[in-house]
Amino acid sequence: MDSPVSRSDSSSEPCEGSDCNLMALLPLSFVYTAPPLVGPASSVGEDELAEWRSRYSLPSSIILWSPTPEERASSYIPGGIAVYEAFFDSGLRGVIPALIVGLCNLFEISPSQLNPPAWRSYRTI
Repeated sequence: MDSPVSRSDSSSEPCEGSDCNLMALLPLSFVYTAPPLVGPASSVGEDELAEWRSRYSLPSSIILWSPTPEERASSYIPGGIAVYEAFFDSGLRGVIPALIVGLCNLFEISPSQLNPPAWRSYRTI
């Protein structure tokens, strides 16, 4: 019976039988590939951001930006979180309550992974 690492051809191999290091045969390179885009592109523009800042009395310390066509709410943005307008409708204004931070840590998710109904529900706790 052939061993799992033996080959059916008779060519000489650098290793024979069970002494063969299978990982040495594999290329160990890593190429980052971005995850596929999820959902439609945002239609939020600079005009809407200015309107939100005015309507929700957002201080200038809160940085708002429109996503690029390649970004989605599911995109990773270092130092930032993606929020929906419902985030502001539910009464949140930049500081995420400790309870929501704790729940996100417990479930090992980012606050940007919460949908608007979840924000409303957690806000009422």
